[in-house]
Order: sequence, then structure tokens, then C-alpha cells
Amino acid sequence: MMRFCFGFVVLILFGCASKELVVSEKKMSNLKEAVYSKNIAFEGRSASPLRFGNNLSAYNTLPPGSNQAFVNLANIYNYVKIYKDSISMDLPFYGEQRIINAYSSDDNSLIFHQKIDEKTIVFDPKKKTYTLKLLVRGRQESLRISYTLHPNKTAQMVVNSTHRNAITYRGDWFLIKE
Repeated sequence: MMRFCFGFVVLILFGCASKELVVSEKKMSNLKEAVYSKNIAFEGRSASPLRFGNNLSAYNTLPPGSNQAFVNLANIYNYVKIYKDSISMDLPFYGEQRIINAYSSDDNSLIFHQKIDEKTIVFDPKKKTYTLKLLVRGRQESLRISYTLHPNKTAQMVVNSTHRNAITYRGDWFLIKE
């Protein structure tokens, strides 16, 4: 019995040890090429708005399969295209808008076609990810975007706005063919 308990404890300890993230060289080189090629696209699968749970009246406007913490973007048109020095994006926005941009605006989306004011690329060797940190200034609203790309072609994008609460999008990235 003592031997069984000792074996069980050892098994648990080894099973709970942190494992090293193993990514093939090909996937890493594809990711690095994508980040430095300057032409990357993103299509969101889900959105997670910050502080959307306070607004129960908007719950009925969510797409099927969604709740206040997770919005399913499967059948909703959305994209982000990052070029060498510009960004083109049309993302649905779910959450609180602190400052209204226009009166009687039916569309609450994040729509930007602007030059990128600041761009920083950060590599995380532990997670094996690249993060693009972007600052985009529009006529009325500015965005700080943190766009993390993973080797398995998934991505996470956190958008902080001067006029809206933060929102996180999760989806897939791919290269834009020229």
C-alpha cells in the first residue's frame, strides 16, 4: 500500500510539471515571415467584451450561441488587415461606448482605414509568440491594439479605445496574398 501511495504521488508530481512548448521550426519560420512580411490578416471567431455584463438590455441583440462574456462571430463579417504602414479593419463592437462619435449612428462597429502611427514587434521566446503593438489615430477615436500571433495560426487581439471599453477578439491569422 505504501508503495502504491508513493508511486501515485510521484506520478502526480511529474504529471503536474510544466512542459516545454514544442513548436516545429517550419511553423516558427512561417510565423516570423508573416510578422515581418508586413501583410497579415485576421478573422475573428469570438469576442469577449469587458464590462458588457452590466448592460442586460443589449443581451437580446447578441448572435446565437453567445452570452455577455462570449460573443460568437462565426456568421458575422469581420476582418483586420495589417499592411506595411496601414490598417484596414471592420470588427463588430459589443460593450460600453463611453463617448458617442455620431448622432443616430446605427453601426457601432470598429471601422478604421488609417495609417499606423506606432508599431512595435515583440517576441516572447517562452510562449513562442509574436505580439504587434499598434497605435492607430482616427479623426475622432484612437486605438491601441495588441495583436498576438501564435505558430498554429491562431491569434488574439485586444483593442483599447479612447471612446469605448476594451474588447478581446480571438480568431485566426493568415498572410495576405499580394
